[in-house]
Parts: sequence; C-alpha cells; structure tokens
Amino acid sequence: MKPIDKARKCRIGIDGYCRMLAYLSRERTADEVTAHMGLNEQTARYLLRWMLRLKLIHRTAWYRPAEHSRMVAKWIIGADGDVPCPDRDDAGSPRKVPSGLILLATTIEILKAEPVTLTDLADELAMHQETASRLVQHLRKYRLSHIKSWIKPGFGVTVAQHVYGPGNDAMRPPRVPLKQQRAKHRATHLAKKQHLMMLRAMTGAANQPQAEQAA
Repeated sequence: MKPIDKARKCRIGIDGYCRMLAYLSRERTADEVTAHMGLNEQTARYLLRWMLRLKLIHRTAWYRPAEHSRMVAKWIIGADGDVPCPDRDDAGSPRKVPSGLILLATTIEILKAEPVTLTDLADELAMHQETASRLVQHLRKYRLSHIKSWIKPGFGVTVAQHVYGPGNDAMRPPRVPLKQQRAKHRATHLAKKQHLMMLRAMTGAANQPQAEQAA
C-alpha cells in the first residue's frame, strides 16, 4: 500500500465519527467496523477505545471467534452497561485523543443535558454559530440528533431546539399572519404608552405638595 493511501485510511473527520456512531446503533465487532468504515485496522481499534473512554459507546458482550483465540468484544452506541473483558485487563487507552472527537463528545454531552438552540450551543462551545450548525448537521445526517421543539425568542424568528438521540423532528409552528402580528405590536405599544402616562401622572401627584410648599 502506498504511504498516501495508508494515510488516507487513517484519516477521519467529524462526519466519519458520526457515521461510525450511527453504524454502532447495533452490536458490531471491531472487524465489522473496520470493513464498514474502510479504515486501517489499528485506527479503527484506537477509535473504539477513544469512544469508550469518552463514554460514547460501550461493550455489550465478549466471545471467542475460534477455540483458544482471544476474546473479542461487541460494541454498541451508548455509555451505560459496559462489560469488561472477562479474561484479561483492559488495554490502556491511547494517550492522544483527536481534538475533533473530543469536540463531538462535548457537543453530544450538551445535547443530552437539555434541548438547546444553535446560539446556545455555540455559546457553550465558545465557537462561531456557523461551526456549531455544521456539527449539528453532521449529527442530524446520521439521525443521531433531532429537533425536540421550537421557541420564539424575544426578538427575531422562531428557532429550533436540538437534542441528542434518534427521533422525529418536531413540526415548526405555523407562521403568525401579518395582520395578527401588527395587531399584537399595536396592543403592546398602546400598553407601554398607557403605562408611561400612568407613571408620569403618579410622579406629578407626588411632586405637587412640594411645589405648593415652595410657592
């Protein structure tokens, strides 16, 4: 294999991590992951151990492919229920975890906690909103996240709230007719105007005794 082809088989980005997590929605072995992803065997095993360390996946069972062979794990997405190897200690995790995988794990942790908008996610990750949007697009591409609900901020348009996990997107609420929007804005404006008039009247009544004394 040429060096450039070998390097290509070891290179994987955010989209590849999401694709790998989606493939692990069912029990898979490391060899199945390697074949599906088209990766170098060592790279695939490193990725599985990194994802285990970040609590993105876990091992459900162990078996021997052949008599007297080493036990092989079955992997699946999710953090709970990890089963250690019954006949040997776990190998140490590779030291250098890819930064892209750490970013993805952090994003998933935030989306697990509660539904968040892209603006809130960008603030949590201290990054540009467009970058946060691309992260969520990768997750949605492989049905790893979905839209839980829609909210209307104090100003601006209705925005989606995203959560981690498969599911159907919540329908966007219908747009309020322009006539109704104008009526609401007018009612709000009149309410504010009346409130200011009331405050001025109360201020004038409070200052009237002082004005009479000064006279």
